[in-house]
Amino acid sequence: LSSLPVEMLDKIFQSVDNPDLVNLRLVSKHICAIANRPFAVRNFTSRHHVLTQDSLEALLAISTHNVFGTYIKE
Repeated sequence: LSSLPVEMLDKIFQSVDNPDLVNLRLVSKHICAIANRPFAVRNFTSRHHVLTQDSLEALLAISTHNVFGTYIKE
């Protein structure tokens, strides 16, 4: 798997369902780094939060994360 080109892995990772994408991120640091983009696009581009301390702390943690924070759009 890790011998495939990054572009091909990215296309594959875009088409797998979310539980499989989560599992792919556990395979290796290299695979995780490639899977982070499709994972972030699916899970962090559009977030819905309520005005509770827990929800706002979760939003703060995501928005300040060095990888996932850049994907929050709305």
